[in-house]
Amino acid sequence: MVRKGKTKRILFASIGTISIAFAILLYLYPFLIEVIIHNLPNLYDHTIFPLRQISPAPSSKTILFPTSKPIAPQVIETPELKEYNKEYKTTALILLYDTTVLFEKYYDIGHIDSPSNSFSVAKTVVALLASIAVHKKIISWDDTLGKYLPWLKDPEMKKIKLRHLVTMTSGTNWFEHYWFPITHTSEAYYGNNLPKLMNKLKVVDTPGTRFEYKSGDTQLLGFALSTVTKSNLSTLLEKWIWHPAKIPYTAYWALDRKNGMEKAFCCIFTTARAYATLGYLMLTKGIINNDTIFPAYIIDSMIQPLNVPDQENKPTTYYGKGVWLLDSVGYENVFYARGIKGQFIILIPQEKIVIIRLGRWRMSRIGPHNKDIYLLIDWAREQIRNVQST
Repeated sequence: MVRKGKTKRILFASIGTISIAFAILLYLYPFLIEVIIHNLPNLYDHTIFPLRQISPAPSSKTILFPTSKPIAPQVIETPELKEYNKEYKTTALILLYDTTVLFEKYYDIGHIDSPSNSFSVAKTVVALLASIAVHKKIISWDDTLGKYLPWLKDPEMKKIKLRHLVTMTSGTNWFEHYWFPITHTSEAYYGNNLPKLMNKLKVVDTPGTRFEYKSGDTQLLGFALSTVTKSNLSTLLEKWIWHPAKIPYTAYWALDRKNGMEKAFCCIFTTARAYATLGYLMLTKGIINNDTIFPAYIIDSMIQPLNVPDQENKPTTYYGKGVWLLDSVGYENVFYARGIKGQFIILIPQEKIVIIRLGRWRMSRIGPHNKDIYLLIDWAREQIRNVQST
């Protein structure tokens, strides 16, 4: 009886200790409740966040999708692609050759009207918006954060230049991790106070000297853009790109709280066709429907490799301003945007190719690039050769 009572006391004490520890964690990291409830970021998380809408252009039209059916029936899914689509749960796949839709298909839970999460593809969008702001002389890449974000507490944070943010060379202590629940990235995604999170950051390395991928850099750039333009990022996207390009699709941008700040590092929700239109706009360096939305040199600037040392002390030849760059033999002059679940906008300007892939998972990496990139490019090139040979 004594032994049984002692066991109960130990059990209750253990439960009490765990409960107290959990309560302390929730006090320190209140966003953990959301992490526990939602487990992992999802393609359709627009249902759990406050949103700001990007409306279709009033005079919307599209030169890319006159029908909902593939125009070239000889374009096929190879056995390798079918296996990939099944294993990694592709939800949408679109292949454009110039303005011709060679292939468009939806899988799994994907649908032509599904507003799918961009994840880090949003970083490319913010980099493009910032580049347009530089063109308009609203900002300069050499402006410091202190000019726009005086509320930052760390004096060294205020010395970071906007060019350091768009190139991921800020030197902050942002911890970029996606599967561990107590990280800056988890708090940014599930938390509700992005300014408070930004004030947790400190500079630990000389800005501009080393590339290290950090979502916090894009978030800080988003804050700077919003401050200087006295506008939110959703409105800037609508005003500078969506409406001028006559994009006929609705989009949404997740906020940290109601009427709050866009999660600039991620979380634009729109359709695969909208992503394809954005891709085409970048492929043509700003021209669509015979209208110039932004000058060509903006894309030329974004695809210039950084060449500063990366974390392995190798030259960063694979990243520019918000875009990833391929330079291996046979894949030169390819650039793309990517998201953590395998969201890809792949652009091959010389061959007039745009590839859009959305899905739940992505393949492992070969160096800084995921294997999906090479698989999708090889498939697209093969299908275009088939079309050209008929």
